[in-house]
Amino acid sequence: MRVFDSRYTKSDYLEEPDNVGAPYLAHAFGSCARQAPPSKPPPRRYSSNCTMGDRFSACFRGIAYDHALGEKAMPVIDHAGATIWWNDCGSGQAVLLIHGGLFDPMTSDRFWGKTGVISDLTAAGYRVLAPDRRFTPGRTTADFAMHTWDVEAGDLAMVLDAAEIDRAHIVAGSNGCSAATHLALLHPARIASLVLCWPATPTVTAIRASFERSAVAAERDGTAAYLDVLRRDGVPRSGEERPGFPYGFALLHDRRTSRSFESMNGAAAARIFRETAAALLPGSPIRGLTCDDAVRLGNNPFPIHIMPAEPEDPYHLRTVAHALRDAIAGATLTRGFPVTPSRFFAASREAFAMELHRLMRRDNNVAC
Repeated sequence: MRVFDSRYTKSDYLEEPDNVGAPYLAHAFGSCARQAPPSKPPPRRYSSNCTMGDRFSACFRGIAYDHALGEKAMPVIDHAGATIWWNDCGSGQAVLLIHGGLFDPMTSDRFWGKTGVISDLTAAGYRVLAPDRRFTPGRTTADFAMHTWDVEAGDLAMVLDAAEIDRAHIVAGSNGCSAATHLALLHPARIASLVLCWPATPTVTAIRASFERSAVAAERDGTAAYLDVLRRDGVPRSGEERPGFPYGFALLHDRRTSRSFESMNGAAAARIFRETAAALLPGSPIRGLTCDDAVRLGNNPFPIHIMPAEPEDPYHLRTVAHALRDAIAGATLTRGFPVTPSRFFAASREAFAMELHRLMRRDNNVAC
């Protein structure tokens, strides 16, 4: 029986909205998940300053999404049925930050901004790009559609294109590691280095069941009734065997997602739920990665670093980080750090920034 560090409890991830860390169970926020927050507006082209990001509030307690305007315009770009928003600040070698989560209440600001990573990297002389991934409560908006890791990789490549970045250091966290590996597989020439932080444990059974519950409910009741129930009851807690988790936060926060969902019939929505589960969930040692993929990654010239969670938790096991290192030829295992959205990260923030800087400065030939 695995014994986890006594400092980690479910409350570190499941009860405090500012400390979300579980890659696929972070939707379980107790009673606060019952309150459907207001739908988010279309993407704004402005953000607060780079050090604070766009001030994401605790959506599960019914607090409105805070879109405080600032001086610096933040860009958006359309790609594959979505409008991708990203934070762009600093100057120097480019770093693309990919936040964690899988249909969870996670954004680039919560994962990288409020935790100080963006401001630390800009202060160290980097240009930081931090997009909000689609189907989160962030500022990226998207049509309800089948989702795949390759779609995510395409989103990220479009951000680099729009920012006129030829090559960038890629730093990904938790389930964002799956998106990062697909970006590297599809666009290896764009990668200066790849840092995979806290790769998520690819548990399948519970999350696959949640996809199937949602598919059955949409097929049986229709999309309008499905949305009515979701708005009334909120996204289900961990252990609740009712529909609503996959896409749930986007359906509550993104009017574009909810309108496109409601416009289709239940059978079409059910098919999207099932096809998305089949596309996203399989893989080893992380979701979306096959043995052949790992071999291909190892054949690339860019350095690859794997960072374990320290202390580990059930969602980010050290064994997963070690297995990923072993699967990719030439990959190195770095020292471990707490996952950024956890309460333990603050004490390690400075050391984490220094470790990223040490890893990335090995390649100074990045076009910015």
